[in-house]
Amino acid sequence: MTTKERILQGAHDVFQRNGFSGATMQAIAEKSGVNKALLHYHFGTKSDLFHAILQQSFSQLLPAVFMALNSEMPLRNKLQNVVELYLGTIIKNPELPLFVISELQRNPSFIRKQIKLRAFPPRFVQQVKDATTRGEIIRAEPADIMADLMGLCILPFVARPILQHLSGKSNAQYKEFLQHRVQHVCDVLVGGLFHVQR
Repeated sequence: MTTKERILQGAHDVFQRNGFSGATMQAIAEKSGVNKALLHYHFGTKSDLFHAILQQSFSQLLPAVFMALNSEMPLRNKLQNVVELYLGTIIKNPELPLFVISELQRNPSFIRKQIKLRAFPPRFVQQVKDATTRGEIIRAEPADIMADLMGLCILPFVARPILQHLSGKSNAQYKEFLQHRVQHVCDVLVGGLFHVQR
């Protein structure tokens, strides 16, 4: 493992445990086994390091999601798998949705650099068409399904202050709520699409 990789791993652990505001460069240096000067040499500021971790997480998430969408798995199982993968990654990196939205506003070409494909995976597109033709799912385009999936997964992170306030949940209760979202999103997304087989 390179020094830079050790720093990223150590910083990820510290940010996950303490959040951005609670993390210090000293704690990250200690966790990574490097001195602060080396930390600043590789990443400059805490904000730069935080963005590097989020960008790394995002660049790992997208290929994994697209690979899952292009797998031979039946559509129902595939969607459940993608929800688990997508939400699981965001739960581990709760700042990721806001980071991506911020980057998209600031730098629209950011997303194009992260996604090597120019369209949805062909197997996924064909499965949606076939399932629609056979009447197994409601009429939907792949973009509809992905928009639903992303919205259901991302909104509880982006709108956390509002949802947490209105629900009266503590931080611990909200984390538990997010964990339960995996099954709920699967039920809503898959149950809503596969109306015939419910």
